[in-house]
This record gives sequence, C-alpha cells and structure tokens, in this order.
Amino acid sequence: MRCPSAVPALLALLASATAMADDADDLVASGEALAKRGEYSRAIEAFKQADARRPRALHACLIALSYTRRELWAQAEVALASCHARAGGGDPLPPWVDALDQTLATKLAAVDVAPISIRVEPPSLLATISISSFSPDETFAPRVVHLALGMHTVTATVSGRGRVASTVAVVDRAPQTVTLWFGPPPPSKVPWFVAGAGGLLAAGGLAFDLFAVQPVRARLEDASADVDAAAWARNSRVFDRRRAVTIGLFAGAAVAVGVGVALRFTVYRREVAVAPVPNGFALVGAL
Repeated sequence: MRCPSAVPALLALLASATAMADDADDLVASGEALAKRGEYSRAIEAFKQADARRPRALHACLIALSYTRRELWAQAEVALASCHARAGGGDPLPPWVDALDQTLATKLAAVDVAPISIRVEPPSLLATISISSFSPDETFAPRVVHLALGMHTVTATVSGRGRVASTVAVVDRAPQTVTLWFGPPPPSKVPWFVAGAGGLLAAGGLAFDLFAVQPVRARLEDASADVDAAAWARNSRVFDRRRAVTIGLFAGAAVAVGVGVALRFTVYRREVAVAPVPNGFALVGAL
C-alpha cells in the first residue's frame, strides 16, 4: 500500500538531518580555526555547539584536546573519557587520540593535581556529577578525576532524589575519596493524610455529639421527668438518628486512623539503612 503523503515528510526529515549535520561540521571547522589561533575557550564552545547538534566521539576528542592545551587537566580527562566511550564502528576515534592519551597521562603524573575518587551511595543510583571548577554543562558519571590544588565543591544529582554536595580541599597530590550519600527517599505522607482524615472525622463526631445529640438528650430527660409521652417519643426518634450519625463518625475515624497506621508500617515502611560517615557508619531511614 502506497502512502504518497508520507514522502514529503520523509524528504523534509532527511533535509533537516542533512542541514543539522552540515551545521555541526561548520561549527567544528570554526572551532578548529579558533584553536589554531590559540582561542581555546571559544573553540571549546564551538565544539560543544556542534556536539549539541550531532553528538560524536570527534567532538568530545576536540574538547579534550582544547582543554589539554588550556592545561585544565580535569576537564580534559573527563572529555577524553567521553571521547573513548562514544567511539564505535560508525564513529571512529581520530588518529591523533593515542598521542593525546599519552600527553595527558604524562601531564597528570607531573603536575600538581590529586586523584579524587567520586562515589555515590547507594552505588546503584544513576548519578550525575558536577564540580564547581567545571562549566555547568560539563557533567559526568561517578569516577576518578584529577583536581588542581584548592577547594572544590562536588555535587551529585539523582533524578527523584535531589542533590548532595561535598567540599573537598586539595592541598597536595595525595589521593582522596569523596562519597556522596543519598539516604532513603522521604517517607510518603499518604499514611498521615489517611490518619489525619480519621482525626477530622473524630473531631466532627465530637462536635455533632455536643451540638446535635446532647440537646436532644436533654429534651428526652425533660420529657421523662414531665411524663410527657408524646414529647419523649418525638425526641426519641431524633435522638436515635443523631446518635447513629455520631457512632458512624467515630467508627469512620477509628477505621481511618487504623488504616493510616497499617499503611505506615506495611506499604510505606522504611527500611533501616547503613550510611558511611567520616568516623564510621550511621543508621538512617529507621522507622
């Protein structure tokens, strides 16, 4: 079955992809020209823009090369790791990457930087790491990164769990480990909402008893004292109906509070977890 109407859309999509590819190539050429003039910061921005249009190993490699020439070693090694990770059959490494690997390894062994191992606990979390000395758009997965002497803020971001930050002081070339701990997610408020609804029902029951049931009870007592059978019968029916409402409100309150407590300790129960702290371990997430 032919779909002639789909042909223009397909052609437009191909034309758009080709234009995007050409635009990325133009940005790479612009970045290379800037790098040849020693304008590495502007070159990096051009390579990043090209990568935003068409992610490729080449773009990450060019960013790593430019950072190496700027002597920003941590940024260079992160970009170079991305360069290698992206490379595949249809996206080969540039021929000069081996030389860049050797140059960066030599520099990291010679300059005043310290290997900082960045870890996230629990390790199963998919975290994105950012460092205060990096550009905001330069993030990476937990790994070892060589940081220059000085103070650095390391931040881990986990979707649905927020952010955790830690400051590391690099005073020499000694290795350090930064562990960013994400405790259990905050407990759900559902049990408290259910129990709170029970509390509102109980308050309503008390108010109804005070303002609707007790006045009728008083009239019943008066009718009984006056031996007024008609008044007693009339108020007795009203009293029975209102007392039933009061009992229903209190019963609903008891059920709601019971369900809230049951949810808190079953469906929404929090487990005890062990969190590493500077001088040992701590229990977190207890009931």
